[in-house]
Amino acid sequence: MSLQYHFEKVVLRVRPSILSHWIKVALPIERRKITLDNGLKFWIDPISHLGNLLKTEGVYEPVLTELLETVLRPGDTFIDVGANEGYFTVLAGKRVGEEGKVLAMEPQSRLQSVLKRNLEANSIENTEIHQVACSNSNTETELFLTNTLNTGATSIFRRRKFGQTTEEVHCRRLDEFCRDRVTGQIRFLKMDCEGAEVDAIPGMTGLLRDKRLDFMVVEFHPNFIGWKKCQSLILGIIEKGYELTQLHSGQWVFHLPKLRNVLNPLGPLKRPQI
Repeated sequence: MSLQYHFEKVVLRVRPSILSHWIKVALPIERRKITLDNGLKFWIDPISHLGNLLKTEGVYEPVLTELLETVLRPGDTFIDVGANEGYFTVLAGKRVGEEGKVLAMEPQSRLQSVLKRNLEANSIENTEIHQVACSNSNTETELFLTNTLNTGATSIFRRRKFGQTTEEVHCRRLDEFCRDRVTGQIRFLKMDCEGAEVDAIPGMTGLLRDKRLDFMVVEFHPNFIGWKKCQSLILGIIEKGYELTQLHSGQWVFHLPKLRNVLNPLGPLKRPQI
């Protein structure tokens, strides 16, 4: 392995993590384009959680990656709530093809250009990027930004008492957002918004009631909203007529009951206890 690789690995491990951030700023260390084994290209920050995994493992969240590759088909619609730098956005954009559609929702202003560069690097033109957060009302909210080692950990919840940068962002209810932009069925919705699911899920009751979503994966954050609230949100989705299946890998997937067989290649499957 190169000297550069070892240097980046050392800097990434510096603690507290804010020191790693400032080392990057001082040097400076810039993004570089890499190509994964599947041919996808990304402009990564080599000293970051996502960038390090992509350059060393060649994949991010392999279980969810496999799920998307199994479920998504050409012509499908995919919604990425909390797109971050666009790993799943790009993956889905390639998977659904020119006839499909991808909506990437990422509120952080600092990531908008990164998302665009990653889409351009893969010649993806079927994707819309929206700088917006999901909530239960169309309003403004404050984001607490994490340092550049893990931009994906940015949240509406404060992690530190002092010294955390903030940004005011616009919020939309998913029901209204999709009504304006999506006709027909949504094949897959991925939601990972660091606790904001507590407001985002109540803002999509129409989509759930009308069974507009075939599959949905939600990353719940009990460290922010508590496990009882997570249980309440999960049961609320099930009460709308969705099943919750646990894959052999441990991944939880909400889906319409008639589509459970689509998950069989990822089995054995089971019903988790809530």
